[in-house]
Amino acid sequence: DLELIVKVNEKGFFDAKNKLLGPKNPLKVSKGTTVKIVFVFDEGVKSLAIGDAHQIAITADDGLTVESDKIWVFNQKSSVTFVAGENGRTQYRGHCIIDCIGMDHLNNLVIKVV
Repeated sequence: DLELIVKVNEKGFFDAKNKLLGPKNPLKVSKGTTVKIVFVFDEGVKSLAIGDAHQIAITADDGLTVESDKIWVFNQKSSVTFVAGENGRTQYRGHCIIDCIGMDHLNNLVIKVV
């Protein structure tokens, strides 16, 4: 089993070392591994505006989708779990599915099965 921490803020998805994740820096997971991705709310929020929440969907190349719960000031972590490479899947994409302050940057998390 593998647990990955992904920080989420209006600038995008970041790993535990604050490196931007995306097509040029995908998360790599081994086929057959049960992967748990913990999304951590990482906004410097000073108000409770509508856009200050995120909900992440992970979609496989065959259309399978798993969704996190909303993350925001009062619920700062949520996770999704899936088996990497199950049913021949080779890649997954993560994106925010609610209107938020970072929509333009929260659409390109890439997870590759290796």
